[in-house]
Amino acid sequence: MSKFSENSFSVCILSALNGFVQEDLNRGVSFHYIVPENLCRKHHRAGKDGEAQFSSGAIMAAFDEISTYATIMQDKTHRPGLSLHLSTEIIKNVNAGDEVTFLTHADKLGKTLGFCSMEMLNSKGELVARGKHIRYLQMGFSFDLITKPWALPWALKFYETFYGKKTDAMATTGETAGKGEHIFRKPLHFPELDGLGRVFELLGLTKVDPTETAQALPAVRSAEDSLLYCSEDGRADPAQVAVYGLTVRPIVCNMLGSMHGGAVACAVEQACLLSRARNTNQKGELSGPAGVYETDCFVSSVEVRYISAMKGDLQITCAEDIHSPLLPADSQDKQWHSKSFGKVLSKKDGSMCAEYVCHWAMQPTA
Repeated sequence: MSKFSENSFSVCILSALNGFVQEDLNRGVSFHYIVPENLCRKHHRAGKDGEAQFSSGAIMAAFDEISTYATIMQDKTHRPGLSLHLSTEIIKNVNAGDEVTFLTHADKLGKTLGFCSMEMLNSKGELVARGKHIRYLQMGFSFDLITKPWALPWALKFYETFYGKKTDAMATTGETAGKGEHIFRKPLHFPELDGLGRVFELLGLTKVDPTETAQALPAVRSAEDSLLYCSEDGRADPAQVAVYGLTVRPIVCNMLGSMHGGAVACAVEQACLLSRARNTNQKGELSGPAGVYETDCFVSSVEVRYISAMKGDLQITCAEDIHSPLLPADSQDKQWHSKSFGKVLSKKDGSMCAEYVCHWAMQPTA
C-alpha cells in the first residue's frame, strides 16, 4: 500500500489511516481511520458554528483510494484501472476526531470493467456512508506483459530498486514522513495540512466572470432554446450558473500526473458550497475563519462521471436544478433547490472532462 499511495493527493486523504490495513480475498479490504480536521467543514447556521463535519467530497476521495486498492488486491493481474463513475451518499454525519472503518469489496472484475462497493461505519458499527465505483481496467499491452507470471518478479525487483533510490534521496535531504509513516512517506516539499478544511484550500478555486468564459457558458437567448444548460442531471437557468476556475497542480494529482478523481470530487463539492455560502468575497473565496461556511445546508451526496484526464486550467460550472424540490427556508429566508449539477471543462478548448450532481440536506440545528 505504501508505494501505491505515494502520490500527492493520496497522502492528503490517507494520512489519517489508523493501524494496519486488513485484507481478505473473500470479504474485501477494511481500513481503520480517524477523521482529520483538515478534511472537515463547519456550517454556520442560526448564528452558531456546527461541528467540524467530515466532507462528502473527502469521503468520496477516501472511497476512491480504498476501492482502487481493493481492485489491485483482488484482480488477478493487479490492475489499478481508471475511474469512470464514482458516487457517495452520506447517511449520518461524522465529525473530526471520530474513528471510522472503511469497508470495500470488488463486486465484479471483468476484462474491461470493475465494480466496487464501499461502506463507512462509525465506532458503533453503524452505517454512516456508502458508495459505488466503476473502473475501466484495460491497462494496455505493456502492463499486461509485465504482470505475466514469468515477468512480474523482474518488474517488482526493478520497482523496488527505483523506490529504494528515491527513499535514500529523501533520507539524504533530511525529509521525514510525518503522519502515516507506517503507511507511506510524504513527497518532497509537501505543504502543511494542519487546520480546519486545509486540504480544500489547496484546490485554489476562484470565481470566474461568466462573460469571460465563452467555452463554459456559450451565449444563448434563453434557457428554453438550448440544451447547453441541461442534462440528465437537471436543467438550469443560464443567468444563475456560477463558474469557478482552478489550475491542476502536482498536489492534487494522481500517480499518472492528472487530477486525482477524489480531488475532482472535493472540487465540485467546494464549487457548490461556495455558490451558496453567504461569507464569500467577490472572487468567490471564503472570508472569515477558514473552513467555515455560512450556509444552512450541506452536500449529502456526490456523483461524478469521469470522461477524460484533467490537466492544466479547468472550469467548473455550478447550477441549481430548477425542477428539483425546494429545501425549507434557511435562517436568511432563502429557499434553495435540493439538487445542484454541473460540468468540469478544459479552459483551453472547452471540452468536457467530467460531469457531476450533488444533493443537499438541511444542517441539523442541534
